[in-house]
Amino acid sequence: MKSFIFSTDNQRGGVMLCDIETLEDAVEYLNKRFPGVVKVEMGKDYWTTDEGFHKAELLVADG
Repeated sequence: MKSFIFSTDNQRGGVMLCDIETLEDAVEYLNKRFPGVVKVEMGKDYWTTDEGFHKAELLVADG
C-alpha cells in the first residue's frame, strides 16, 4: 500500500492510502476525483501543475 499527499488550489487536500503504485497514476486519479489539485507527493518525488513531475535523485557514493 502506498501513500500520497495532495493539496488543492483552495488550500485543501489530504493523504490518500491506496493500491496505486506510481505517482503518475496517482496524479491522474486525484485530478479526476478532486477539483483543483495542484500538488501530489510520494516520498521525495512530486508533481505540481506549474512544474510537472520531479523525481528525487539518488546519491551514490563512489568507492
